[in-house]
Amino acid sequence: MHVLLQHPYTADILANLENHNVVANGLIHQTYDANNADGIELGNSQNMMVFNNVFDTGDGCINFAARYCFFAFASWARILAR
Repeated sequence: MHVLLQHPYTADILANLENHNVVANGLIHQTYDANNADGIELGNSQNMMVFNNVFDTGDGCINFAARYCFFAFASWARILAR
């Protein structure tokens, strides 16, 4: 079975932030007409598996959410500074 995710209204089809043990298998990501359209976003997660997918995106196919990790660290640093 395949799932077609075409022209989403958001930039990322799958945003996996702070998740554990997630598998993305057999997906077709078509976000080429969306602005800043990553196919899948992974951030601060463990045991993520992405395989057997097709990416036709307007931006990155797989984004590792570096900005998410930075903002999480920045918030944590502000709490410690108080």
